[in-house]
Amino acid sequence: MSNGSILRDEAALGVAIGTLTAVAFGAGGFFLVNDNYGAMGSVLFLLLPFATGFATALVSHGKKLIAAALLIGLIICTALLLATGQEGWVCVLMSMPLIIVGLTIGAIFGVIIRRHIIDKGQKPRVATLSLLLVIPFFLMGANRAEEGHGELPVPRQCRIY
Repeated sequence: MSNGSILRDEAALGVAIGTLTAVAFGAGGFFLVNDNYGAMGSVLFLLLPFATGFATALVSHGKKLIAAALLIGLIICTALLLATGQEGWVCVLMSMPLIIVGLTIGAIFGVIIRRHIIDKGQKPRVATLSLLLVIPFFLMGANRAEEGHGELPVPRQCRIY
């Protein structure tokens, strides 16, 4: 086996693992934070893409591989949501700029964390797995907070003294 063939195989594996991560966090996260009332807020449009980009950057190495994995994952998730009727074309097109920005910022942040913290640690695989396992709980907590449990009470009467 030639050196070029090995590099191609490693790149393909990196894109495959990154794509699986992107689809798991993108589609799985959508169903995790999507409520029964159809309310969609900042967790779905900002935090979920950020978390997906972050998680993908933790498992894929190299800017081009991360970008390829996120693009393929985005296409698969979009097709899945359209095919199941969870989303429509207009919603997908309107939300796409926010999703792309969130994925990009999350991926940049993931690369920084991986390079400067995780890769320099004694057990990088344990640290990566720990982060990947914590992210869904963070999304659920953020979604719970967004559902309206943090709203201020609105006074029904105004008394003037």
